[in-house]
Amino acid sequence: MTDSEFAAIVADPTKRIASNLSWTDDRQHTGAQEFRVRIQSAGGYPLFMIGRYNQAMGKLTYAIIHESEGRLYGLDLGANHRNPRLPGSRRGELLSGAHKHSWTEQHRDKWAYQPPDITETWDRPLQVWRQFCAEAHIDHQGTLEPPAVPRGFFAMTPADLCAAISDALSSRELFQCSPAPREGILVQTPFLYPDGGVVEIAVIPRNGRFVVTDHGEALGWLGMQSVRGNLSRRQRRLVEDACETLGVELDRGRIVLRCNRPDELGETVHLVCQAVVRVSDVWFTLRRNATATVKDEVADWLTEAKIRFASDLPKHGHSGREWRIDYETYTDAKTSLVSVLTTGSRSAAHRIAERTLAGWVDLYRLKAEQPKLAFVSLFDDTSDVWQDEDFNMVDEWSEIALLSHPDGFMQMLRAA
Repeated sequence: MTDSEFAAIVADPTKRIASNLSWTDDRQHTGAQEFRVRIQSAGGYPLFMIGRYNQAMGKLTYAIIHESEGRLYGLDLGANHRNPRLPGSRRGELLSGAHKHSWTEQHRDKWAYQPPDITETWDRPLQVWRQFCAEAHIDHQGTLEPPAVPRGFFAMTPADLCAAISDALSSRELFQCSPAPREGILVQTPFLYPDGGVVEIAVIPRNGRFVVTDHGEALGWLGMQSVRGNLSRRQRRLVEDACETLGVELDRGRIVLRCNRPDELGETVHLVCQAVVRVSDVWFTLRRNATATVKDEVADWLTEAKIRFASDLPKHGHSGREWRIDYETYTDAKTSLVSVLTTGSRSAAHRIAERTLAGWVDLYRLKAEQPKLAFVSLFDDTSDVWQDEDFNMVDEWSEIALLSHPDGFMQMLRAA
């Protein structure tokens, strides 16, 4: 995406959200709350809005996500960020507190600035939402419900805990402590997320021990980088392997490590920070093209459903042309050839449907050779890019399944 294309999207005054919004537990079950909603516009941009509120860490985020490019524009409150290093400087500029990420061709979403138009604080998410929508030219034609306040919300005096951590850290000048919104303290560290965000972790005294945790921020950050917000089976395995290697727990989406004595806090904090960085690096697997990510998700479904399959198979049609089939599945009832149709572009959607139709027509002779052979067109309907004519085009030559209904897709593969 070019800088001019990004500027046109942000300036477009037809962007709108037509529904009421409410907060739910985030998809990684970390204790944070979120909402996800499609942004409609006259230009038909494949945009989603994601909101995330983590009261335990004192953080609030609103982000505009492009289906294929990732985050284009986002507001972070209660978090610090370090910009990319400019020529002639030793380190990038550190932005403390509220900052906005804005897309550039050079830095993608890693460049941020401190916005003068956001005057509310992280603990006033409804007021911040109104300011963000006004600045981003988004017309929200509904209401945003306030997030739920978790039980046991309270503050504690952090002075002794900060002193203990300072004594335990060898590079204490690189770590800064402050009271956490709920309990314990927050430690700002020199570690960074891939987009330049500063890693912060919480230290909580509990039952005579110390709990060091990211309160779900690493997995929450990963979930904010894509429209779906879900990790594939392979990505979950990478996260679990990273935590296991460093000896930290993954507890309900939170990275957690406990220690018994104050003098162990330095090493514990370092290990949790390293785990956060390793987990957030799974982001690089999310940056592959959207088609590969969707196909990973389908492969996970088939594996979990114990349906045998082969992927990316060549099949020769009546014309002699070779077609690559995304999946060939095998059940007691039949064999199915599955073609996955996915794109974030409305203009490309019709061409993909036409190509899928051409493949099914050319391969139709295979049905005469294999009476129990089925053709399945699996539409990625998480993007609002498909027209009725696209579905009608392939309906005569194949069965239609939807990515948003995996159970129906599995039943289709097993049905006689």
